[in-house]
Amino acid sequence: MRCIRARYLACSIAFVVLLYFYTDILPTIPQETIIITLKTGLKHDVMFEYVRGKQLEKIFMVIFIPSKPEAGKWREHVRTKGLNISLWNGNEFEGVPKECLRFKVMFVVGKTKENGYSDDLLHENSMHDDLYLVETMESIVALNEKLLWALRKSVEMFDFKYFIKTDHDTMIDLPNLVTGLNLAPRQNLYTGKCDIKLKSTPYNQTFDYCKGGGYVISRDLVQKITELNDNETDVPIPFEDGLSGWLISRVVQKHNITGALIPKHDDNVLQNVTDSTNLFFIKWFYHYLKLLHWLDKTFECRRKADPVLCPSMKYKYLTRWKNDGVECVCNE
Repeated sequence: MRCIRARYLACSIAFVVLLYFYTDILPTIPQETIIITLKTGLKHDVMFEYVRGKQLEKIFMVIFIPSKPEAGKWREHVRTKGLNISLWNGNEFEGVPKECLRFKVMFVVGKTKENGYSDDLLHENSMHDDLYLVETMESIVALNEKLLWALRKSVEMFDFKYFIKTDHDTMIDLPNLVTGLNLAPRQNLYTGKCDIKLKSTPYNQTFDYCKGGGYVISRDLVQKITELNDNETDVPIPFEDGLSGWLISRVVQKHNITGALIPKHDDNVLQNVTDSTNLFFIKWFYHYLKLLHWLDKTFECRRKADPVLCPSMKYKYLTRWKNDGVECVCNE
């Protein structure tokens, strides 16, 4: 009998050891202490205490969209149309690995001074898993706080390749985006419409940054950003896209990163020139669609692009801003 109990105990210990090492090799979020009690049948039960992390959800990209409480209709458009893979022509994803189609949207929403979180927002939060309510009060400055929060939480919660920041009034060309990123560098990548220079106040340093309508940061850079000190992240840059460029510049300097950090927009892989009057579908992001029906019509125009009628896929969505008329044409 003692032999049987000893074998049981030995097997139990082996199980715990294997469990420990198995979880240790997986990507983890902040650790937690686990206590396991083994019923050995001996005079005293054996208790094991060890630290284990939770496995991260493995995805290709995190899509961060700073949002306001009242923007429920815009969020719903993203969910049901813009980032709904089933509405796109499946042929456009040909050759793209299935894992590249796994992504997580993070709508980060702050509080209003009057009511905190509205009943409608709380109800929406109960229906969807993409809404993240933060304590930040809604304001222009809140964009910076939301960005820093999203960067940190994305690393804690997900095992991803790319962090993407975009806005409500931007339509993401999902086929072009995943096709391009599938071929893009997995490290040291910061790209978008990155032709703007800014000089920071505290360090008197000039740096490039990508416009906030749509930019991409590889995970390794996001990880390094989260390791920066508070005095490096809390800087008086009044807009979020400028702050992103600043954070990248600090990481580049601290880690002595060299090479093509920002691929030029005429690169065959990373073409991404934003021009609200000339929206060609080689791009990844279509920005400045300030009305919801403009966003919707741009999406429908792009989604219905016919490679037979327009082989080069250079469809163009034209907006006549004065009379709010629209048309979708092939620009051969």
